[in-house]
Amino acid sequence: MHVLNQDTIWIVLSEGLTGGVFRTTNSGLNWTQQFSQLGANPTNIYFYNGSTGFISLNTGASYVRRTTNSGLNWTTVVNGEGFTDMHFTDSLTGWRSYGLMKKTTNGGVNWVTQSLPSQTGLSQITKFSVLNKDTIWGVNGYYVYPNNQGRGVLL
Repeated sequence: MHVLNQDTIWIVLSEGLTGGVFRTTNSGLNWTQQFSQLGANPTNIYFYNGSTGFISLNTGASYVRRTTNSGLNWTTVVNGEGFTDMHFTDSLTGWRSYGLMKKTTNGGVNWVTQSLPSQTGLSQITKFSVLNKDTIWGVNGYYVYPNNQGRGVLL
């Protein structure tokens, strides 16, 4: 689910037959299906504003799709990857995580892998929060010590 304001809410339902992307503009009284793909409905959604948003499927034929017209049309911008979390600081600059951390500077058309601290046994970020364009806090990292004891990591 992604809530833009008290009236506009977006949800995704990954169920193959009745799922898809749905939007309400009246606080949930009515819902309109904005996208459906039989057997490949999205698992995640993020909207930067009322017109620009992203959906992803994170299993099987993974993808990231983008709309710039409030969900009327969706364009595939990434094949073979999805996202578990996404945040933008402005209309051009954003980040998405799906194991690796990726950054875009052109509104999500292209994505570049971001370096994380290099340490043996450190897994990737799944969820994160953007404080500003220079500071991101990431969670769900996990470090395995040589004696096989694990500890969560905040990056």
